[in-house]
Amino acid sequence: MLTTNRRMGALGLILSVLVVVSLSACGLSAADTTPTAGVEEIFTAAYETFQAQQATEIAMTPPTPLASPTLFPTLPPPPTQSTGGFATATQSSGGAGCNNATYVKDVTIPDNTVIDAGAKFNKTWQLLNSGTCAWSTSYKLAFNSGDQMSGANTNIAVAVSSGSVADITVPMVAPSDPGTYKGNWQMQNDQGASFGNIIYVQIKVGNAPTQTLSPADLTGTATALGTP
Repeated sequence: MLTTNRRMGALGLILSVLVVVSLSACGLSAADTTPTAGVEEIFTAAYETFQAQQATEIAMTPPTPLASPTLFPTLPPPPTQSTGGFATATQSSGGAGCNNATYVKDVTIPDNTVIDAGAKFNKTWQLLNSGTCAWSTSYKLAFNSGDQMSGANTNIAVAVSSGSVADITVPMVAPSDPGTYKGNWQMQNDQGASFGNIIYVQIKVGNAPTQTLSPADLTGTATALGTP
């Protein structure tokens, strides 16, 4: 709006100059000898004045501010993926991978063996020393959770080197009430830290015929059998 008003004022000035020039020309007599500026010179001066006003107007007009750049939002770091694992954790006392135990098989009392109420039995598992450290006779198979069935923490009978397997036996007593019973066990090192697979014994107590126990079931030993 301000620019338009200034332009209109400049045009008005030019028109006024032209009117004055015309009137002056009409009032001159032949006897007048004083030189006057020509119409073209006056028009040129007025036009130059108009251009000067335009240049001043442009110089005084503040520049249009540039648009601020659009900033992209900061993305959160990708979530850390969690890795799944077995139900058992490997712990060690001599560095990562030092102590580890892997279940091999049930030597006696397969799952869901039926045993008379109150009967004594020996549960034997075969485990592999899958760590890098040997198991001394201070290592033991310890109760973890579930039904203990009178089983006690049992030290291994002989040292087991890395890569060797051992049969570990725990004497137990069947509960007096019918039902299914399950006890979980796990190896412990000489400092009492648990490691390796959690292994279990599961029996049924009822009136079904009792499984015949072999002579090996009556012994409570842990034997290193050598490399698998």
